[in-house]
Amino acid sequence: GESAGSMSVTTHILSPASKGLFHAAIGESGSIGTGWFIQNKTDAFMFAEQFTALQGCKKDKHNPKGYLACLRKLPATAFVVRFPQWVKDWLRRTNIPFVHNGTIPDDIPDHASPLFPACPWGPVIDGSPDGLPDFPYKLVEAGKFTKVPFLNGVNLNEGALFGWMLPVLWGQVIYPLPRPG
Repeated sequence: GESAGSMSVTTHILSPASKGLFHAAIGESGSIGTGWFIQNKTDAFMFAEQFTALQGCKKDKHNPKGYLACLRKLPATAFVVRFPQWVKDWLRRTNIPFVHNGTIPDDIPDHASPLFPACPWGPVIDGSPDGLPDFPYKLVEAGKFTKVPFLNGVNLNEGALFGWMLPVLWGQVIYPLPRPG
């Protein structure tokens, strides 16, 4: 896998449910060692409820089938934040005179992944043997992963995409990145 595909491959190496489904793995330019894409279950569920509510589907514990039906009616594009929206939201939360007063726009969930809106969805630490039982670096440090030959690599300037994106998303470049969990 490459990029997000590499993160998927690594997630399979770490998930007990995937053990025995492959005999080797290749991951190119995708790390799940940072907290950019990983969310714990509580945060992921809070984000999903807020994000889908912004799309017009509000979760109702008395009518879960109605919520699911609403989600199924949404086009795939409803789950992606388009770039013009990023710029509009970024400008609205700056303190640039005549643009906005620095408040978070209403169309941004209160709770989101660190790379929202660029990568709003990602692997979830669900604590189960069917998914990810813990943060990836903790699983690796404890030796709790499928031990198969693993070819891992990076590309020259692979992070260049994020160089311009991070100030737009976070208002600044944060380096070094804090370890999740």
